[in-house]
Amino acid sequence: AEMNTSPIYIVGAQEPGIARGMVLKTRATFEEALAVAKSGDIKTVVLYEAVTVTEDTTYDIGGVTIESDGDVFVVENGTLTINGDGVVNAGLSGVGSWCAVWANGGKVVINGGTYSVGDDANTTDVTHQNDVIYTKNGGTVEIYGGTFLNNGNVWTLNKNDKTGGDI
Repeated sequence: AEMNTSPIYIVGAQEPGIARGMVLKTRATFEEALAVAKSGDIKTVVLYEAVTVTEDTTYDIGGVTIESDGDVFVVENGTLTINGDGVVNAGLSGVGSWCAVWANGGKVVINGGTYSVGDDANTTDVTHQNDVIYTKNGGTVEIYGGTFLNNGNVWTLNKNDKTGGDI
């Protein structure tokens, strides 16, 4: 079946056997899935858990689409540099508080790409909001290019009022 279909690369699947049975290619790490997606015909990586960054890291996402029902990148320490014209889609389920990029104490440098988050299904509950870019706990985000799409009742660029951060 794999010869006649286009696989999607899945990271963090709880039941990888089911994913493989649907011609979804599982990979143990985001780095592995990104490298395979960049080198092949299929350019989509689906995350079952956020990519958590705790040290200086650079990703070239050029030409790749990264999708998640939840957060995509959470930076707790160090600096995450994102380069390239890729696409980052977070919070596709629309339920919860999700971010395409969340600087949770760390630093993020964005050099291009398209970033979006799904429509917030909890529009009346201010404790559950989707943010395209979010800073908290002193996190910082520097943007040197890119497109940021607000797909409904969500924040495009949001800084936590209590714990701060800079965009």
